[in-house]
Amino acid sequence: MVWGLRPNSPWAGRLRRGRLHDAGRTYRLPVDAEPHAIHGTVYRRAWVVDEEGMMAIRLRVDRPFAGHARQRITLEPGRLRCRLELRADPPMPATIGDHPSFAAPVELSWPA
Repeated sequence: MVWGLRPNSPWAGRLRRGRLHDAGRTYRLPVDAEPHAIHGTVYRRAWVVDEEGMMAIRLRVDRPFAGHARQRITLEPGRLRCRLELRADPPMPATIGDHPSFAAPVELSWPA
């Protein structure tokens, strides 16, 4: 994960000590950037093509969020358009956001 545009969900950003407090409940989330939970879980998992120009991923029920996230990327004259969608079932405190990192590596190799 050195460069690119990746969605972060079911939370975006950094949660101190992997804890999310909402409506009197505390959710314990996986700590992956000690001592914090950072950028959610969907950026580390494979997405599937849902329809042309759209990728989707299911949120895992053990995280404790269920639902799905979708991303549509379209190239239009003079612009790149990115749209994110998040549905949490049942409604849970969840967010989605892009994390751009456009400092590309010095060398790229593409599959033949």
